[in-house]
Amino acid sequence: MWEVRDSAQPGHGHAMGGSPMSGLVWRGRRMARAAMVSSAVVLVGLFVPGASSAGASTSLPADSDSSYTDPYVDAGTPSAANDSNTGSYTADQVTSGGTDEGNPYALLARNDWLTGIFGTSRPSGVSGRLLQELQNQQTRYPLQVAGAQPAPGLPAWRSVGPTRDVRNFNGNKLTVTDSGRLQAILPHSSDADTVYVLAAGGGVWKTTNFTRPYPTWVPKTDGVFTTSGGALALGGDPNTLYLGLGDPFNGQPLAGGAMLRSTDGGDTWTPAPFIGLPGAGMVVEIKVDTSQPQDTVLVGTDNGLFRSTDGGLTYSAVAGIPAGSVVWSLAHTSAGWLASSEAGCGAGCAGFGPSSLFLSIDRGASWQPIGNSGGGYSGAGRTTLAIGSTGDSVVYAFAATPDGFRQADLFRSVDGGQTWTPLNLSSRAPANPNPDQPDMNLMGGQAWYNQLVLIDPSDASRNTVYLAGMLSSAKSTDGGQTWTLLTNWRAQFGLTYAHADFHAAAFSSLGPSPTIFFGDDGGLAITTDGGATFSTDKNQGLVDTQDYSVTTDPTHPDSILTGLQDLGTRARQGSTSTFNGTLGGDGFGAAWSQANGDLAMGSVYFDRLFTSSNPGQPNWQPHTSGINLGDASFFTALTSPSPVADPTGQVFYTTSLPHVYKTDNGGRYWNSILNLRGGFIRPTLNPVSVSPLATNHVAAVGNAGAIFVTADGGRHWTASHINGQVPGWLGFNSTVAWGNNSVLYAASASPFPHPRVAKSSDGGAHWVAAAAGLPDVPINHLLASPADPTGNTVYAATFLGIYQTTDGGQNWQLFGSGLPAVQVFSLYLSPDGGLLRAATFGRGIWETGQATQLSPATPRSPQTFKVPGDFPTVQAAVDAAAAGDTIALAPGTYAEQVTISKDLNLRGASSGTSTIKAPSALHFGPVAGRRSILTILNAANVDISDVYITGPGTEPCNSPTSLQEGVLIVQNAALTMSSGGITDMHAGSISGSCSLSGRSTSGVRAGLRNGGVDGQPLSGRLTMTGVSVSGYTGDGIVVRGFGSTGAITRNRITGPGSGTLALPNGVEVLAGAIATLSDNTISNNLCDLPAICGPDPIGQVQSAGILVASRPGTAITHNQLTNNDIGTYLIFAGGCCSDSGNTLTNNRYFGAAIQDGDNALSNDSIVGGQVGVAVVADSEDTTGTLHNVSIQQTSVAATQTISCCGFTAHLVGS
Repeated sequence: MWEVRDSAQPGHGHAMGGSPMSGLVWRGRRMARAAMVSSAVVLVGLFVPGASSAGASTSLPADSDSSYTDPYVDAGTPSAANDSNTGSYTADQVTSGGTDEGNPYALLARNDWLTGIFGTSRPSGVSGRLLQELQNQQTRYPLQVAGAQPAPGLPAWRSVGPTRDVRNFNGNKLTVTDSGRLQAILPHSSDADTVYVLAAGGGVWKTTNFTRPYPTWVPKTDGVFTTSGGALALGGDPNTLYLGLGDPFNGQPLAGGAMLRSTDGGDTWTPAPFIGLPGAGMVVEIKVDTSQPQDTVLVGTDNGLFRSTDGGLTYSAVAGIPAGSVVWSLAHTSAGWLASSEAGCGAGCAGFGPSSLFLSIDRGASWQPIGNSGGGYSGAGRTTLAIGSTGDSVVYAFAATPDGFRQADLFRSVDGGQTWTPLNLSSRAPANPNPDQPDMNLMGGQAWYNQLVLIDPSDASRNTVYLAGMLSSAKSTDGGQTWTLLTNWRAQFGLTYAHADFHAAAFSSLGPSPTIFFGDDGGLAITTDGGATFSTDKNQGLVDTQDYSVTTDPTHPDSILTGLQDLGTRARQGSTSTFNGTLGGDGFGAAWSQANGDLAMGSVYFDRLFTSSNPGQPNWQPHTSGINLGDASFFTALTSPSPVADPTGQVFYTTSLPHVYKTDNGGRYWNSILNLRGGFIRPTLNPVSVSPLATNHVAAVGNAGAIFVTADGGRHWTASHINGQVPGWLGFNSTVAWGNNSVLYAASASPFPHPRVAKSSDGGAHWVAAAAGLPDVPINHLLASPADPTGNTVYAATFLGIYQTTDGGQNWQLFGSGLPAVQVFSLYLSPDGGLLRAATFGRGIWETGQATQLSPATPRSPQTFKVPGDFPTVQAAVDAAAAGDTIALAPGTYAEQVTISKDLNLRGASSGTSTIKAPSALHFGPVAGRRSILTILNAANVDISDVYITGPGTEPCNSPTSLQEGVLIVQNAALTMSSGGITDMHAGSISGSCSLSGRSTSGVRAGLRNGGVDGQPLSGRLTMTGVSVSGYTGDGIVVRGFGSTGAITRNRITGPGSGTLALPNGVEVLAGAIATLSDNTISNNLCDLPAICGPDPIGQVQSAGILVASRPGTAITHNQLTNNDIGTYLIFAGGCCSDSGNTLTNNRYFGAAIQDGDNALSNDSIVGGQVGVAVVADSEDTTGTLHNVSIQQTSVAATQTISCCGFTAHLVGS
């Protein structure tokens, strides 16, 4: 009895074999990985180096884009290509992959794709010109730079995330948190709480509370000229940082090749604007010689080595290391400064060519090659050097082969790097081999890209070595003679998880035990036990993902679907900043039905398309019927029309090289509405646009400056050439946008100077320049506002941010304030034009709900009010604050009831405890009949962290003024609560009469009964993370009523335990509410009232860890439920919940109970208690279904069916 008191999926081993693409041959230079899961191929993320791919070609006819050649056009047919520096590959090889260390083809395709979009990889001079454009932009718009005081009338950009993911999929189900690729990790030399990281696309991040389970990360470079990070180093003063701009592995024409310095821990950066390093497009390595009072800074770039002798104020190229070489690594050894340099690529290229070692004995002023590479160092390409501490004689060098495809060896020197011994690493087997890593070839097929070597400085012999490459990491304690694997990218074979592709490492001796940091394509992996276990929890809060696409369900605007580089396709969890992995591989194009939100589409490379009606869960179905995958382009783009143009929500568009495809049945079949016989569709991020008024009007970007246009739904097309109509137009068309049925815009991604946007007012027949005010940088996406029927309001996603025109391109302005200087790849506009979202390549997803540049008033800047400094009470501060302000509580206890009815931040003390306690006399709050300590109502975004809410109420439980809940959320309010706690939620005494009288006390309640009090809506939305809830006599957390939602993750919810006269439940989801309950620890919810409690589910009452009696939609995953009467209790006809991966241990009566409504359990582990799973039917026939549920050590039975009152209980599965 319960009582309520108040198909194959990508990333899961989706089989990609048998592709019809084997006839299409591609050529290039880069490699990636694929891993076999049983007989199915798991496709994981792809990466691109900074190298030209001029030999790339397709089978399309030769053509040209003005005076610059397009590699997709000019290299002839694929079968005729013959470039000795490249290896041919088929698209089938890209999607099918290899069987061991990785797929040596997919990265080649990605590099060719990017090169084709921009016409070149990193042409000389482009990085410096982009930095100059950034400087011009910030000079012109100083009040719109991130961190500046915004000017009146400017929309404010807000970061949406991802800050974390509680579910992840890469072939296995994971509960880890990934962030973006890291280039550097710098722990403070004397403060264990201060750590810096450099994200490849997201800049520098800092935390000053790293030792917390979930540290607070703060971006420190959003206001500088680019978030593209190359390298980072600390000076002699640990508050001094040297930052090098330009990601060496991005492969796009980025701003880079410049240096900045901070002397205050990243708060400010000098010199303004930056110091350019001549001829360099990226910074690869920075090391600092601190042996003198003034720092000497050494900077490795793609154009040799630069040196500063004045603490980073000026730099000059050094003699001895050739210009045009890539200086990958530096180390200060007993012999002097050692450098590894790779020659043969030239500026802007990285990862291919023979490597040489150089030595300097004058603090980097001059360099000499080490003769014959020291005797034992040979056959090496890119090389990473490592020492335990400055001046060591023992040095290790981890090297790729010169072609970049293979691991060369690990070399060891005992004389500071002057002579070397190869350790024959690849021929060795680890002590614990596995199918992913049978030997010590850690670099796999992309040795140019993933290299990590770390020496433990606490080992005086310098024999303790950590290595990592593509899929695994390993450790040796005998100088490289024997090895033990530490991590596996799918957390299998008894190994802990770390994301694949390792790049950075650091060691800190501070704290109770040494900390080892690994940085990889998924962010941080931390170990404090010498590598026995690793944790990714510290990634939470790092918003540095590289997002290609963004879309939204218009019927639920909080929902977001985004495709990410190397992190799959992810879906936002409710209104939180959590984005869960839902579709594996690289996440590319994403789209959602704009008429009704019924259907979402996601994709991976080469037109692999998938559909889902619930994209928040990994239940995607492949839908490529009708698409000729043999001529697919690498990036899979998706377009969904407006609800006016497509009221069915079933129409979507995608492209291949010669085709534009359309489906009008949600992807079940695709029809080619354009099949080119000459020319091709440019394989860009956003190549297709549909008129907001009708699907008859479609346009697609083509080569040689062409725009392909139809006005009859694809029956007839015209090729409209911008070249020749707009002077200076270079082609490389990237995106097209309809403003209405006549007005059409097009943009270019060429990195070279020329007009950026062209406009047609007659459906594409004639074009004029429409780029006044735009920076001269590549544009990735144009999007016209559906709120402007004239077609004059357009947004442009550029390499430097987002621009807007409201006069049809006559004038463009930087749009909004607060967006970092980051590449923006794609935009989403809601059907009413009021919500604008942006997918950035390095800083995640951003949004503004004020999609217009001009407004009648500008809100004042958010302020912070201190209690008790500025106001004596919390309520006084809340009353004085405006929306967006912060209330900061000093340590102490505040005995008061508080009501918040505006969007505010409430922050407890970072040191000490800030507690809001029930006062001695409770009164009714603003909601009739409720007595709460904290009430949230009519506020869409209240954020509380590090605050404790505590009772008990002093009045007896049967008093009309007894405490009913600690926190109440109603009237459509939304609360986000993290850290802190809710404790002692009971009346003056805990007694049976309290529980039975209906006056028991709950911790937090989101929503009340259906309906309203005095006409007030009573729904509430709760997001709670990392909060401790305990000491309640009612329920720890209640989410109740239609419209109420909960995202309850990683909390500890502890009932009063045995011996108390209480009737608690840990979490209740009731009466139409929906919640996501994941990774919580819930225990000690026991009913010991002798008159009514006991094991009989029909005649007696039990307490549950989780009780759900609501409509379908609640997800219960990966929770730990221990010592409750019932672990999970699921009640509802037709199935209330998705229950999977929970651990239920020693729950007194039942591990799980399913009553009066069919439900299923999947992958649960149940140990102890009387019965593992009970199925109960006393008001309707009920079937419980088990999928891979483990039940052990129960005292009565593993399973039990209980039928009553003419109804039958069934149990199927196991």
